[in-house]
Formats: sequence, structure tokens, C-alpha cells
Amino acid sequence: MLALGISYRLCMMAMPFPILALTIATFVDSPDLRGYPAAPILLVLITLLSVATALTIKAKPEVVKSPIYQCDKGTALLMGCAGGVCIMLLFRLFGFFGDFGGRASELNFGSKSLKHGETEPEENIAFSFSFNSFGHCFQGASAIFLFAAVHRDLILPILKRPEGLVVADLLANSMIVYPVYNIVKRGIKAGSTFSTSSFCNNASEWGVGFIFALYTGFLISAIGGGATADPRKTILSPQTQKLLSSCRIVSGVLLMLTSIAAAVLFGHSWHVKYDGHYTEDSDDDQGLIFLFLILPLVVALALTLYLRKRDFIHDEDHKCAEATNEMGKVGGGGGGQEVI
Repeated sequence: MLALGISYRLCMMAMPFPILALTIATFVDSPDLRGYPAAPILLVLITLLSVATALTIKAKPEVVKSPIYQCDKGTALLMGCAGGVCIMLLFRLFGFFGDFGGRASELNFGSKSLKHGETEPEENIAFSFSFNSFGHCFQGASAIFLFAAVHRDLILPILKRPEGLVVADLLANSMIVYPVYNIVKRGIKAGSTFSTSSFCNNASEWGVGFIFALYTGFLISAIGGGATADPRKTILSPQTQKLLSSCRIVSGVLLMLTSIAAAVLFGHSWHVKYDGHYTEDSDDDQGLIFLFLILPLVVALALTLYLRKRDFIHDEDHKCAEATNEMGKVGGGGGGQEVI
């Protein structure tokens, strides 16, 4: 565990440097900042988060030994596969071994393949300041709920109910909804021209949300520090913990299959030229994106209510502590502290 803590600390301390290098690379790509320099702006914000995390860990090196940094298989799988998708998109954005005609500083992936009836190709640009762009980003940002420190320092103090931990944990799984939908839609409608499809700009918007969630989670974990364990493991019942862990593993497997499919489709269509290759690809419907944002919350609330009805949420020891506190308050002792 000590070696793992030291390795984690070194990773967090070194984290700002590759991001800073990537930021400089995008600035070089757009030295006069003409056009739409979205990438440098976003990367500067991510760099600030990573620097803040590194400085916090340097000031409090003991935090990396905390149980709050322990990561289960499902969480590791989700983070690893999401990171893999982001690396693929970064590779595509800079157009390595391919001539896509884009510009990294503008998050421009080049021209899309022509749709039937079109004479001029549409630019494949991420973050067009539309509802869909921020909807994709928000779904990626749901990865923030993978961090135990977020549950400990934000969810539990704000909601003050164990049920809130269950809802937030389930919402973490919603990060896979859009990538799975995106790969299925683009694979069917634009499989032969996948490298120039809307998968690139839409998935990159999702990826930016994930990266912001990742670095924000690192920062919250570093600021909180201490030796406090994951509240889900001390408050929730073993049945609920097992269910939540299984959900994360299933979601991780689905995201892994999505990333593999994306890699295969990218490889298949990497050198496909625009001329003569038409696509049936289309923009996402705003109503569908709104549904992707609302439906996971509805499902999470419904499942939480079901677990509460079955009395599966609270750990037995936690329920005993609650009962003791209630008895102390009824007895007028006034010294009993309520356990949430």
C-alpha cells in the first residue's frame, strides 16, 4: 500500500507537465489565437486543476495513504476505458498518419463525409455552444460520482441521507450512456466513414466532461485528505454495496466494448477519402440528449426507492447507531449525536 501511495503521489505531482505540453502544442497550432481556440482554453483550465492537485498533495503527502484512494474494479475499468477513448480522440484530433484537414486548437476534426444531396462538407467541430455540446459534456462529467471523496465531502454532507449515496453512485454509471449510443449510431449509419463522422466531435465533448470530472475528483480527494474511509462502505448494507459494485463492473465492460469498437472502426476507415463516400450520419436530436440526461436520474431514484422499501440500504451496525441516537434524543440526554 505504501508503494502504491508513493506511485500515486508521483503521478499526481507529474500530472501537470504532459497537460502543459499539450496546451503549448495547441497554442503553437494557433499562435495568433484566431478563429475558435477552444482546445487551449479548456487545457488551461485542466492544467490549473492539475497544478492545484499537485500542490495540495505536496503540502499534505499523507493523503495518498488514505483509504479514500482505494479504487474498486468497476471504477478502475470505467476510468481506464474512458481514458482510452480520450487518447484515441486525441490521436485523431492531431491527425496522426492521416490527412483530415482539421485544426487541433479549434477542436476541429476536419471535414465530415458528404451526406446525400450535399455539395460542401460540414466541419467536424466540437463545442459549438449548443445544447447538445454541453449535454454531451455533462454526461461525461457524471464520472465525478466515481470518487469516494465526493461522496464523503459533498454528497453525504449536502443530502444528509444514505439514500443520496446510492443515487449518486448509480448516476456514475450514466457516463457510459452516450458513448454506447454514439458508437452504435455512427457504426450503423457511418461505419465506412467513421473517422470523419460526428463520433469525433460528439465523443470529444463527452471526453472533456470526463476529464474535468477526473481532475476535479483528484482535487477534492487531495483537499479532503485524512484517513476517513469511503462512506458507502461504512453506511450502506453489503447487499447494496455488492449491487452498486456490479453495476459499475457491467458499465465498465460496456464502455470497454465501446472503446474496442471505436478503435476497430477508426482503423477500418482511417484512410477513407471524402470524395465518393456518402454517409447517412446525422446530428443528435436535442430531445434524445435531454432524455439521456433525465432518464439515468429517474432510474437511479426508482432503484433507490425500491432498495429502501426492501430495507437493503442501511448497514445493520449503522441502523443500530441511529436507533441509539434516537433513544438518546427521546430520553432528553441531549448529548447524542445524530448519525446520518
